[in-house]
Amino acid sequence: MKRWVLIGAALLAVMVSGFLVYYALDDESQPTPAEYELDRYKELVRQEPDNLTFRIGLANLYLQNDRYQEATGQYQQILLLEEDHLGALIGLGLAYMQQGDNGEARAHFNRVVELTAGAEFAALDRRLEMVHFFLGSMYLEEGQTASAIDEFRQALAINEGNADTFHRLATALHDQGELTEAIEAYSRAVSLAPDFIEAYQGLAEAYEEEGRQGERLYAVGMVALFQDDLNEAIQQLTEATEMVPDLANAWWGLGYAWERKGAIDQALSGEAITSE
Repeated sequence: MKRWVLIGAALLAVMVSGFLVYYALDDESQPTPAEYELDRYKELVRQEPDNLTFRIGLANLYLQNDRYQEATGQYQQILLLEEDHLGALIGLGLAYMQQGDNGEARAHFNRVVELTAGAEFAALDRRLEMVHFFLGSMYLEEGQTASAIDEFRQALAINEGNADTFHRLATALHDQGELTEAIEAYSRAVSLAPDFIEAYQGLAEAYEEEGRQGERLYAVGMVALFQDDLNEAIQQLTEATEMVPDLANAWWGLGYAWERKGAIDQALSGEAITSE
């Protein structure tokens, strides 16, 4: 979730002309570039307190540096200057969520949904995708799986290329006992991110619950593969291909495992079967 908060803060930062994301220097005795930038934006806000660009820049910096209460204060000031400022509403949602206040976070995220309903480019708005993702994640955390599924599907309607959203959707569907749909969503996640270990783990559990042992061995083998346990991966994937000979993904994984062990002939045989 923290990774997504950073992505969210970065998306908000795009709205601010000239705003850059900085990383700390190795020399911890010196002020970091992030600290310099915080000081610079604080001075800009002091000089022009009604400048929205400066305030959103400062708020985003606080958010990216885990200073959530200070971020909250800045976003609230922005809303006093411009009611229903989308960037501030999203930023407040992120800040409240990181402070464990899901109620406030949800209220601000839902306001964004209300304000963008029917907008011309809402179906392409990556900020709205992010809002639906976070709403779904909070519902999933609270055990409200039906609401979570709805939010994740709305996020995917904007962007079908997000493996994290497919994984969260699969988890919610799995929790509801919708195994066929969960397997499909887990599969979409690993097709987008072939090294997505958590998605393979969920896939293995779902296959086991369906009694599909060959497919379960495939998913277990892929977990081993991307955890660098190549011998275990080869054993599990070999058994998977013996049980389900037309399981192309298992053949691909087996070929990749052999390739990583330097066994080119075995790797090529797996790739040849996959391409047939």
